[in-house]
Amino acid sequence: MFRVYDYLMAYYTAKDEVGHFYGRLAVIERADNHIFPNGNISARWRCVCQCGKEVVVIGSALRSGNTTSCGCVHDEASSRNGKANVTHGMARFGTLTTEYKMWAGAKVRARENGLVFTIVPEDIVIPVRCPMLDVKLEVSTTGHPTYASPTLDRRVNALGYTKQNIWVICSRANRWKSNFTLTELKRMVTILEDQEHKDEIFDEVRIGITLESR
Repeated sequence: MFRVYDYLMAYYTAKDEVGHFYGRLAVIERADNHIFPNGNISARWRCVCQCGKEVVVIGSALRSGNTTSCGCVHDEASSRNGKANVTHGMARFGTLTTEYKMWAGAKVRARENGLVFTIVPEDIVIPVRCPMLDVKLEVSTTGHPTYASPTLDRRVNALGYTKQNIWVICSRANRWKSNFTLTELKRMVTILEDQEHKDEIFDEVRIGITLESR
């Protein structure tokens, strides 16, 4: 028998799955609970598949591994020439690509912050070097990003995720850009340059004094 109390408890006490990946599915938001014929209630989650299709899945089915895609897995052909098989929204040998993970994460953030979101995974291009700090971009193999890890950034933070407003920069540059305003960054650069100039003068004076004492 369905009870409102049980429904609300299932909704508000369920483990938050938003932002998690299960197989080819990325969880993007909470959906309405599922009520079984016997009255049991389970939390459901809206997911986006690599192929771009959205599906609603029961949380336990995601965590158990019973549901890992929208149903497109059986349509994916295996690689026959030794090259990575890239289909359905950018998956290589059934593994989510870095570009797809960036895209799925950005979609979640856009929903949470009410931002425009019109990009597709193919719009995300990872350069060899960070265009801001000129360091070589390297995808972390440990699951924990490093200062050189590629990250998706909005060129103008006030705007949404459009093809013209995104680029990939290193994690360090992204943090700086997010934590400081342009005015603050310019001020820091001015102070550092001034300090460097003072250090050079100090070195020249110190060398002069040393020479005179000989």
